[in-house]
Amino acid sequence: MSIARRGWGEPELIWGITLLGLASILAFTQYRKAIELYRLNAARGTVAQIAAANLKLHVERKTYFAGAVGNESPLVQSGRMSPRDWGAEHYEFEGADDLFSPCILAKARRKTKGIRGTDVAPFARWGLCEDTAGHLERFGPDGICPLACATPH
Repeated sequence: MSIARRGWGEPELIWGITLLGLASILAFTQYRKAIELYRLNAARGTVAQIAAANLKLHVERKTYFAGAVGNESPLVQSGRMSPRDWGAEHYEFEGADDLFSPCILAKARRKTKGIRGTDVAPFARWGLCEDTAGHLERFGPDGICPLACATPH
């Protein structure tokens, strides 16, 4: 005599759907983190470019550029950096923290508003900073540059 199986029962279906839901939540979380790490690494290259351009500016003009980096900034206008659509970036980029004696040459902070922004923790506090010695560091969990010379804001 054979016992014919008629399919899954209600308990098996509930467990299966629950496990599928948990797996999809974990997969989405890992996907989101991978996307944000990609964006952070793209910003890392831009921060290094800004710092290098700021050093060149200092050699030529004995001053650094401080402020938001955009196509109107001296770093781009002088040809030290190529123009780009800065509004399409996921990070806001800044030059030095002082015109004549900086600690930080370049900084990037994750946008939190607009179409490219996020308010999801911890990504909203992500950022990068590079000092005059060429040390490039990721912001700490508090959203502040961890370099020893940096002043918290």
